[in-house]
Amino acid sequence: MKSNPPWKPGDVYIAVGGTLLLQLIALFLATAHEKWGTFSFLISPYPVINFTGAYLLTAFTFLFPLYIILRGKEISYSDFGIRKTTLWEIIRTILYGYGLLLLTALILAAVNYFIPIEDIPGLQPQSLSFLKEDQATYIVASFIAIVIAPVIEEFVFRGFILNTLIRTMPPYLASLITALLFALLHLEFKSILGVFILGLIINHLFLNVTSHRKTVSPSLLPVIAFHMVNNTIALMILS
Repeated sequence: MKSNPPWKPGDVYIAVGGTLLLQLIALFLATAHEKWGTFSFLISPYPVINFTGAYLLTAFTFLFPLYIILRGKEISYSDFGIRKTTLWEIIRTILYGYGLLLLTALILAAVNYFIPIEDIPGLQPQSLSFLKEDQATYIVASFIAIVIAPVIEEFVFRGFILNTLIRTMPPYLASLITALLFALLHLEFKSILGVFILGLIINHLFLNVTSHRKTVSPSLLPVIAFHMVNNTIALMILS
């Protein structure tokens, strides 16, 4: 197994706190604009520009606290679980992950027999308002959802948070905390339970499928690939 990364376990909580603070500030500013038009001068007549700007702001809330913590430290790709990965590892991870998603769907179908899924808080579909926008917005938003978002989210949640927490607590607890943060920081509370379940599945893939024989460290690249494929299929279904 690889050595410990150059940051402290407590840095995870600082990074999460910083992200939450920045997101609350962004939410406050968005609410202020909605009520009073405070930032009308920043709004473009082109939806694609507004959507891209909104996503860049979201990415900033995740990456800036991480940058503050990591600046000046000697870090390597391996500190985040980025290592040489075979094509078979990627394919195996995607297939295993979708096997777990299928099992989850079967369980939810059984639950739906007794309790309608739409009546269970947190299991509603995620809001994808860009599907109703113009073609340019749809193309850019799809690229972000399929390529950019999985890279950033896996880098932050699995590469940094989970990869750090497993060194200070039992893996199951580290996975639960990471999945909870993954769900909360998506700020999609009507679908928070579904995102939490997805987070648990990706955590399991990272910890138990991309590593083996207790001699090979978890690999981030296969779970990024799984996340990309999952978002692609979700967009195809919802479109």
